[in-house]
Amino acid sequence: MDGFVLAMKYTMKLLKHKAVVATGIYTALAFMFFFSILFGGKSYLSADSNATGSLTAPLAAYHEKTGEMPLWSPYVFCGMPSYGSMMYNGQVYMPGYIFMPISKILPKLFFVLHYIFAGLGVFLFLKRRKIDDFSAFFGGLVFMFMPYMIAMFAHGHGSQMMTAAYLPWMLWSTDRLLEKMSVRNIAISVLIFGFALQRGHIQIFYYGVLLSGLYLMFKVTTERNLKQYAILFVGFGIVLVMALSLAAMVYLPVGEYVPYSIRGGTNIEGEAGVGLKYATEWKIAPKEFLTFLIPSFYGFGGETYHGTMPFTDFPNYAGILVLLLAFAGIFYSIRYKNNNRLLVIFLVSSTLLVILLSFGGSFYKIFYNYFPYWNKFRVPSMLLILSNLNLSILAGLGLHELSKRKIEEKYLWASWAVLILTLLVLFSAGQAIAEKSGLTMPQFSMLHQDAFLNTLFLVSGIILLLFLQYEKVPFYFVATGICIITLIDLWQVDNRIGVRGMEQKAIEQESELVKFFKADTSIFRVFPSGKLFAGNELAEFGIESIGGYHAAKPRLYQDLLEALDKTKPENQESILGMMNAKYRIAIMSDGGVGIYYIRDRLPRAYMVGTYEVETNPKKRLEKMTNGFDFRHKVILSTNLNVSVAPDSTAQAILLKSDYSLNHIRINVSNQKTQFLVLTDGYYPIGWQAYIDGYPVKTYRANHAFCAVCVPGGAKTVEFKYVSKAYRNGWIISIVTLLICLATIAIPERRR
Repeated sequence: MDGFVLAMKYTMKLLKHKAVVATGIYTALAFMFFFSILFGGKSYLSADSNATGSLTAPLAAYHEKTGEMPLWSPYVFCGMPSYGSMMYNGQVYMPGYIFMPISKILPKLFFVLHYIFAGLGVFLFLKRRKIDDFSAFFGGLVFMFMPYMIAMFAHGHGSQMMTAAYLPWMLWSTDRLLEKMSVRNIAISVLIFGFALQRGHIQIFYYGVLLSGLYLMFKVTTERNLKQYAILFVGFGIVLVMALSLAAMVYLPVGEYVPYSIRGGTNIEGEAGVGLKYATEWKIAPKEFLTFLIPSFYGFGGETYHGTMPFTDFPNYAGILVLLLAFAGIFYSIRYKNNNRLLVIFLVSSTLLVILLSFGGSFYKIFYNYFPYWNKFRVPSMLLILSNLNLSILAGLGLHELSKRKIEEKYLWASWAVLILTLLVLFSAGQAIAEKSGLTMPQFSMLHQDAFLNTLFLVSGIILLLFLQYEKVPFYFVATGICIITLIDLWQVDNRIGVRGMEQKAIEQESELVKFFKADTSIFRVFPSGKLFAGNELAEFGIESIGGYHAAKPRLYQDLLEALDKTKPENQESILGMMNAKYRIAIMSDGGVGIYYIRDRLPRAYMVGTYEVETNPKKRLEKMTNGFDFRHKVILSTNLNVSVAPDSTAQAILLKSDYSLNHIRINVSNQKTQFLVLTDGYYPIGWQAYIDGYPVKTYRANHAFCAVCVPGGAKTVEFKYVSKAYRNGWIISIVTLLICLATIAIPERRR
């Protein structure tokens, strides 16, 4: 009994903390929305989520079985770094260790907790700005259920969503630095920025740093305190450097790989980065911002989408009452010059900047050419996550302002006039407009329904504000009503994003195609042709492919693929055979998948006694795609003084048991000096070669693969994946974490 009383006593104390109450409600709502994902054995199904899961499945299994981090993945693109490319870096996110035991029972819980974390971040930021509890809660509620946030998780971009959850916390910690540049506040900021960086989505983190840096610059510049300006920017610089140190175990290997990937490597035309055209494919047209008013204005993604992007899976929508309250926050804060006026000006200015950049035009090109690392990124529309955050904060500020002052009569009448006009257009001329725009009836029906619902939500919200205006009901009643209406509005959009309903076990079932390949015990690759090329499904079952999808594929391999696309069919097979492709799969006329043997296949590792050197990449690829004799000759990319000779007795034997993710062992037998060609991706920073235990140089062979010079009489060639960056990164990260925790734990001296 005493224990129960004590527990209730501490519970009541906790409930006095508004952040605890807000967290509790956020948790309940998140569990309600994701109930079937958390407890119903369901999963979001999408091409991207399946692609990501298929890539990580065999790597996670290897990690669990051996306890060794898989630093290399042979399952796509003839092999690429798995850790350095961020394909798989399990257990590097330090907060994940806290929830690891319960995540084994509820695998998706960790994702859902980040939604709660995102909402709480907005709540605490608004509370720092002296906003009332209900308005601050509303701002957090809006951000955690923004359709963009839900779409990230639903379509397989979990790291993107979890990094985005840190955005409000990055603003919150920057605001603390502005208030007091103390060692403790720096340490807190380092943990927030560092954990966001560990979460693994560099682009979202970069945008968060951009927003936080602009906020800091704006605040200091408007206060015109040059001394404080210098101190704050030194402090902010320390935060960024230490945050990078906290995430060093992720980004030192990433930094090694970037020059070898399409994100940082130079193509055969001498262009670095992903290329402006490729980078801006998913830019958003100005007219598509109408989806912020009506989510299905340009369809709802998938087959119904009829906008300007190649495709999309969700609309950029934020909630109709959210927009209304955001505009109210802007209007009243600037007109009455309240304490948050400068914050509002910053939020509006940064939102306009983000919108301009999301167009992907000339303004974006300036950033692409001159901002550090900007040319490594793609999808300009991704910047809109910042506008979603800003709208959430502005909506909280707007609700707070309306709780303090009366709305002028003329604005109320203007609101009603806009509503009536919208209804008249919707129900009288809507179908004619739809036909003129070329909309199909399903598209028009969706648009009509969403417009009607948004009108209903808007009318309900304005009626509640009228009750508040004439003091008919207390503010907390109005705020609760607006929260409920907005929640219904966002959830009816969120529930249309992604597909739930297939149980996890159904995803893991093997197809007949997979069974066929698994029955073959040799070492081989599969060439998926046509539409099958970009799929990762085979990787899930440990079947190695020439194709696949990854956002940072090896640069050299991409060059080879582009050359292969232009190669005459009669010459394609010799290149595929050199790449150890044993089977080609293609979609047949009846919709099934056909399997075809590739006759001229070479082993994964083979010996040649002749070589030639071609330093020009264009000429090298031209030779390779015009009937090059790969079986007897190798083409190298650098000049060397080595004498080799044909040897009919030479052979290389690679057993499946000797081929693992981080170590390859090949038995060789040759009387004369030969080149051993290994058709795994060339990556000299990671793969170190040894002949009979002695280290030797690795050469780039056939543009994208490996070769070593093997003297006569050698017995064994080994390739070991060794990453000093991985080892050193962990040391730096752990030391940085301990410094931050010690700094926070030690009480600051009182002045």
